Amino acid sequence: MTKKEKIDTMIISDLHLGAHSSKAKELVVILLSYDFKRLILNGDIFDDFNFRRLNSEQWKILSIFRRLSKKCEVVWISGNHDGDALNLSRLIGVKVFRQYIW
Repeated sequence: MTKKEKIDTMIISDLHLGAHSSKAKELVVILLSYDFKRLILNGDIFDDFNFRRLNSEQWKILSIFRRLSKKCEVVWISGNHDGDALNLSRLIGVKVFRQYIW
């Protein structure tokens, strides 16, 4: 097992989960390669709210976010594609903000 690189904060934006162009598989590798205290999801986590469009790698990302929220601070800043994300925060176990100052 390789040692994870430790960083303070990881910032991710524009995942557009549900879109064919989403790079979920690559993000899984990145998330599992680092150890961090804070993960900031900086908007547009979803492309839209048609969850039937999510593939297995995209569901895996949501599972990883939920798991991470139990061991580090995870902040989701709602983007223009995230719609009413405040009602979805329980899906990934992360508090949603309209704005966040870091």
